[in-house]
Amino acid sequence: MNDLATTFDWEKVMTKYFDPKATDNFFNASTFLEFMRKNAKKRNFGNTWRETLEMAEGIGGGYAELEVLDRSRKNIVHYADWDSGDYYTAMSISWKDQKRAKSPEEKVDLMKVRSGNAVKTMQRNLTTDMMYGDGTGTATASGAENEIVGLDTIIAEDNTTSAGGIDPAAYTWWVNQYTDISGNVTLSDIINMNASCSDGNVSPDVIATDKFIKAFIWANLLQVQERYTTGKFNMAEELPMVIGIPIVTDAVFEASSSNGGEGGYGGGYTDGNMFFINKDALFLAINSQDDMKRWPMERPIDQFAYSTYWTHEQMLVCNNRRRLGRLFDITV
Repeated sequence: MNDLATTFDWEKVMTKYFDPKATDNFFNASTFLEFMRKNAKKRNFGNTWRETLEMAEGIGGGYAELEVLDRSRKNIVHYADWDSGDYYTAMSISWKDQKRAKSPEEKVDLMKVRSGNAVKTMQRNLTTDMMYGDGTGTATASGAENEIVGLDTIIAEDNTTSAGGIDPAAYTWWVNQYTDISGNVTLSDIINMNASCSDGNVSPDVIATDKFIKAFIWANLLQVQERYTTGKFNMAEELPMVIGIPIVTDAVFEASSSNGGEGGYGGGYTDGNMFFINKDALFLAINSQDDMKRWPMERPIDQFAYSTYWTHEQMLVCNNRRRLGRLFDITV
């Protein structure tokens, strides 16, 4: 920090010590965000992403020796349009804050705490909308906040909820799998939903749920010997091996052919839902021009403070709702 001892340059400190790992720190701090980012597509898409969908089978089949073949074009492609959500978070350091932090080291520590709080705010808003956003947002004086469409809408608990501009009542192939549990979940419920979402050797990659449902499965649906390894509790590895599909809470379990899953155990709350996610059917799209972009730290002309902002634009994109599933109304 000796290079900062004489004149403290707030923008220089942010650029040198915080910016290089800002994006990684943002996503890695929430394992749900980290998992989604691993499979994200990143490009400059403006404000809307148009995804090509399969809506029916093409022309083909058996034929007789000299039968006239049907070569008519069949409409097998449709499009879903997904709007992005724009998010921001801010950090301000007042003149009084600056005077309290007497040394450069104290100023850097102050920035670390303040920037950490700002990032957590963005994480909370994004993870909430990725679960429950409906694309409209909360009305404000300037209009409506532009939030993304989340799992609660895309993986609905009925066959009537529209998503991506497509009405499932008109296009039945655009209905996800869903089951009302109305009580405690069973291993059969989980296995059956996994099968319903599967197509050949393609099946869900993760289940997104909360720590309470995961703990219930671990404590009530497994045999004692399945909950212990060498005399110790082993929730992190044994549960995904038993049910055959990784479970995502705040900790992400990745599919693994060698041991069935790996990771840790964390929090999160999905209000009695288990979302079955196929990463090829549902992925995160991030605007390459606005991926945790930090704006220069400046002092407004009417404030005794230095302020900076982070902005981020993304959306969830689905191309096949039938490969996604939901168990809902689960009690523990």
